[in-house]
Amino acid sequence: MNDAVDTFGTVFSLVAGLMALIGLLIAGLGITGIVLVLRRSRRRNRTRTHGLVAEAAVLETYLTQDRVADSLTIRTGRHVVLGFRTADGQDIRLKDTTGIPRIAGDRVTVRYLPERPREAIPTDVPGTGQNVGHTIVLVICSFFTLFGLVFAATTIGMAVFANQMPTEPPTPGNWP
Repeated sequence: MNDAVDTFGTVFSLVAGLMALIGLLIAGLGITGIVLVLRRSRRRNRTRTHGLVAEAAVLETYLTQDRVADSLTIRTGRHVVLGFRTADGQDIRLKDTTGIPRIAGDRVTVRYLPERPREAIPTDVPGTGQNVGHTIVLVICSFFTLFGLVFAATTIGMAVFANQMPTEPPTPGNWP
């Protein structure tokens, strides 16, 4: 009976250890998401405050239509392509994802970092929409991180508890 209990404890500890690793992996993914969102937010803020200014032109606008899966609904998307020349003479084309209606030929002031001109942002858009989106993603990633850490700690605690269980049931002569 003692060998069966030891075997069970060992197997249980291995399974609990594997579950703890899964919890740590979930926490790691959450932390990675947090780091990526904070980096992107910092880079956009740096672009907005310290980026070089350029005058961009709306080169083209077009519509796309996509059918929503398992539905008769058709989603129409409006796309705007901006073009500008950097201070060092590089011609850049990028999509305007602000959602502001624009027509070909419109002029838009953009800001860009010299090392990342393809990440230029129009200056006529407040950053509040991006900030709300980043906040929502940060909350979700924080939840995953916290869940993963609690899950890992719980399974590690269960593994430790399983190894500390008495191997024999208590009898009147060996009460704890």
